[in-house]
Amino acid sequence: MGRRRGLSARVKLTLSYAGFLVFAGILLLGVTWYFQIRETSVFYLPTLDDFLLVFDPGNFGPRIFTPAAMLVLLGLLLVGLAGGWILAGRMLAPLTRITSAARKAANGSPTGPSISRTYGERHTAW
Repeated sequence: MGRRRGLSARVKLTLSYAGFLVFAGILLLGVTWYFQIRETSVFYLPTLDDFLLVFDPGNFGPRIFTPAAMLVLLGLLLVGLAGGWILAGRMLAPLTRITSAARKAANGSPTGPSISRTYGERHTAW
């Protein structure tokens, strides 16, 4: 039996973890913008120079908020993808082992564990 087309369960879980993390970051940055700098700032597309100003500790204020927020969201996306991949792999590992054991049992594999040995019963030949 072959695998169905489409994204794997691990990729889907990874994308959902990363999406949730980025969504939470957007909400937090939106609340920060609303309560801190909404009166003094308008949204604009930053230039490359604005992104370079983010790394200068002497700069702060509304002009720096948009490029800094974009960099933070990019960082959250990367952390979400890496962390989501690791978490999804750890979560799906038991299912992989169960599926492998079930396939061996279904095929009657001599190298696979016997169901009777799994439960501690004596193995009897048919």
